[in-house]
Parts: sequence; C-alpha cells; structure tokens
Amino acid sequence: MELQKKIAASFKANAWAERDRLVLWTPVLLALGIGGYFALPVEPPLWLAPPALLLAGIAAVLCRTSWAGKTLSIALMLVVAGFMVASLRTHMLTAPALYSTLYFRDIEGSVERIEERGEGKRLTLGDVRIDRINPNTTPRHVAITFKQTPEIIQVGDHIAAKALLFPPPTPAMPGAHDFSRQYFYEQLGAVGYSPKPPVIITHAQALAFDTWLTAIRLSLAQRIKEGMSQENGPVAAALMVGEMSAVSEDVRDAMRDSGIYHVLSISGLHMSIAIGLLYISLRFVMSLYPAFALRWPIKKIAAVAGLVGGFVYLLLAGYPVPAVRSYVMVACVMLAILCDRRGISIYSLAWAATIILLMQPESLLGASFQLSFAATLAIVAFYERYAHLLHTGGRGLFYKLRLYFFGLMATSLVASLATTPLVIYHFNRFTIWGIAANMLMMPLASFIIMPAALLVFLLMPLGLEAPALWVLNWGIGLMIEGARWFAAMPYASVAIAPLSFSGLMLFCLGGLWLCLMAGRWRYAGVVAMALGTASVMLHQPYDLMISS
Repeated sequence: MELQKKIAASFKANAWAERDRLVLWTPVLLALGIGGYFALPVEPPLWLAPPALLLAGIAAVLCRTSWAGKTLSIALMLVVAGFMVASLRTHMLTAPALYSTLYFRDIEGSVERIEERGEGKRLTLGDVRIDRINPNTTPRHVAITFKQTPEIIQVGDHIAAKALLFPPPTPAMPGAHDFSRQYFYEQLGAVGYSPKPPVIITHAQALAFDTWLTAIRLSLAQRIKEGMSQENGPVAAALMVGEMSAVSEDVRDAMRDSGIYHVLSISGLHMSIAIGLLYISLRFVMSLYPAFALRWPIKKIAAVAGLVGGFVYLLLAGYPVPAVRSYVMVACVMLAILCDRRGISIYSLAWAATIILLMQPESLLGASFQLSFAATLAIVAFYERYAHLLHTGGRGLFYKLRLYFFGLMATSLVASLATTPLVIYHFNRFTIWGIAANMLMMPLASFIIMPAALLVFLLMPLGLEAPALWVLNWGIGLMIEGARWFAAMPYASVAIAPLSFSGLMLFCLGGLWLCLMAGRWRYAGVVAMALGTASVMLHQPYDLMISS
C-alpha cells in the first residue's frame, strides 16, 4: 500500500508539473473515442453519445475543486466527443451502395473527376442514373474505368455509358486496407468497367465549387505535363497539384523502395517551402522600397500573403490530410507573426490534428494521417529539445553547411524511427536505404524542385513558365534517377511480418508519451515503443485463407 501511494503521489506531482502540456493530449483523447467507435462490431445508436457527453460535463463541474477529478472528467469528455463526431459523420454521409454485381447496365452521370489508369481513364460520376434501379437506392457517386475515352471529355460533362458495375471492394485479407470503408466516406457506392467509350450528352455547364476546383486542378496538371517529359511530368503534377494517377508504376516502385515516396504527396515539405518562399520573396521585394517599408508593416503584409497563397495551394491540391496538417501548422506561425508572438510548433501540430479529426474522423484509420503526424511529431519534439545544439551564431559558412547536412541526417533518422513500425504494419515493407536517400534527395527538393515549382505557378498566368518547367524537369529527372539507384541497392526494400495491433497501439502510446511529455518520466515511452515493435516476433501467418 505504501508503494502504491508513493507511485500515485509521484504521478500526480509529475502531471501537475506538466499541466501546461496536458492540452497536447486533446487530439489523442479524441482519437481514442474515434477509434473506439470504429472498433465496435455494430453501429451504435446516434442518441448514445450526447447523454454521455453531458454526464462527463456535469462531472467536470462537480469536480472543479479537485484538479485531478476535473482533468479526468475533461479527458472523458474529449473521448466521448471523438466517439460522437465519428458517429455523426457516419450518419451524415450514409448513402446507397450496390450489394451485388450489375451486368452491363446503361448509366448516366456528370463527370466529377478524371484519373489516368494505364491505357484508360477512371471517371467518377455524380448525379447518377442507372437503368432499372430505383433513384432512392442509386449510389450518389460511381467510379468507372474506361478502356477508351473521347479526348474532349472534361470535368462537368454529362455522359452515358454501358458498364459492368460492382459493389465497393472488401479487404483482400483480414486487417488489409478496407476500400469499402474508404468509399463509404466518399459516398462512392459502386465501381465499374466499360470496354467502350462513353457518349457525351452535354458539355460542362455551370459547375459546383468542388467540381470547378477539380477542373482547374486537372487543367493545371495537363499544362504541367505538356511542358515536361513523359516520365517527369506526372511526378511534377503529383507534387504540385496532388494528381498522382498518371505516375508510372516503375517510378512509384523506385521511390517506394528507396524510401522517398513521401515526396509525391503534398505534405509539410511542399507547403512550408511554398509559403516560406512566398513570404520571404514578398518581404524582400517590399524592403527594396524604403519609403514603403518604413510606413507599412511589410512583415505582416508578407505573412497575410503567405496565408492566402498557402490556402489557394491547399484548395488546388484537393486538401489531402498531410497538406491540411501542414497548412494549419504554417498558418499558426504566420498568425503568430501577425500577433507579434512566437509560433509554438508542437501546439500548432496538436491544433492541426484536432481540426482534422473533428472534420474527417475517418482519416484516423488511414496510413496517410498516421505516418504524417508520427513523422512530424517526432521531428518537432526532437528539435524542441535539441535545437539549442544547432545554434549557428558567429560560425562560418562551412560550419553552417555541415550543420545543415547533420540536421538533415538527424531529421531523416528521427522520422524513420517514428514511422518504420507504422510502415511495417500497413505495408509489410522496410526500406534499408531510406535515410541515405532522404539525405541526398531532400536538398534537391528544397533548393531546386520546389522553388522551380513555385516559379511555375507564378509564371503560368503570364504564359512564361517554360524556363521554370525546364528546371523542374531537370530536378525531377535527377530525383528519379537517384531513387532508382537506391532502389537497385542490395536489400533496398525488405518484406517483413507486421506488428500485432496491440503492439502497434503500445508503440504509438509510447511514442506519444515520449514526445508530448517534458519531464524525465517521458523516457518510459521508449520502453513501450520497444515492446510494441518487438511484437513483430509474435506474428503467426495464416495456415489457410478462403476468399469470398
């Protein structure tokens, strides 16, 4: 009993000492509620969460004189809030879906998205009508792969076709990616195939905002690809506007096996460089005019321009999870400049996670959300504690260059350690040369590829983007060749058994404890991370699998 009291007292003292950092656990508690919702075997009634949230709120009020009681009640409120948000989101997006195959039915709809698929194209249709299907049970969106499509087809066109339609696909094996759940939240109720080209009934009229944005994104992607080589153009379109469908499998495999596949997704690297370059460039230009610079707050004007430019970039990219996370974090820094305050990165990361979980709770289950936040949290926590060791005041250029590459190596190492168990869990792969590849490829992306991409965006309205596209094409070509070189190294990508789910949860909680806490007790998280990773040795492969 005496030992238990000492442990409880020590825990309470440590928690009180870190009370200012407890707010960082807000997205974690929301995630626990969201994860609990998705773990249920049946759909819970919608009325279940509000009373539980109310009871937790009453408990927080009653325990307001007890710091521990109030903290636990608020934590419970956040868990219930996460559960409620996930439940509401599911009910709001519930839409009809196919439950059996339809053999070559006549279908009509408006084109909402066009994606490259090998030799054909995949068209996502809205306002769907299917022959002999009641409108009340017709899926709201259908994705059909066409072997042939008219060259003039564009987003917004109303088309007719005869297609073979299937229900959304189920996981290939237990624990694999669940496309049916992903499609549910996209309200995509069927997928299909057609060997014949669609017929355009009417061309695009007035478009909804999302469809209009998609049309602009596809137009920009096409313009980028036309000015570059056949292999490099789709890569540029992927990292500039998020259109990854045309990237060849050969390039995807090379970048995946070399450990730099993350460059293809619009993430913190792209967003921070784009907003940072816009902010620095505009501020520099305004400072060239002393009369203006002395009368106007050019630093704040540049910050506002960075915010607006970043938001436009986010919309053009289709606001994927990593890009939203990056924008929120960079926006916090820009808002801090506007308020004459310093941006606190780890708190802005917590805000970004909270916003995404409240808007898209289903993203918690995706590899994109998990890998993005795991890598960023580890990097931010590392520099929060050790940035003082990288102070460059009064040192020479050679020292600063060495420090830059050391920082790049440390960043790659920290991000790799934080994400490797997640990568193994989701993809059953481990990239041996990922740290070395990132060390060499990231300077190329930071100093050549992304500045050239920003110049392309700025020069496109004037029709003068050709020189910037040439530089971009050269930089991406070097990156692809580097990726292929690393992918050809011995044991570049090794297949490995996945962690158990409980092991993954133990690793994640240990990592969160290590990164979010500041006292010495945070090192207990290292033990949890090691035990979670070791669960890979407990993996037992299936003796027999039977498909549906």
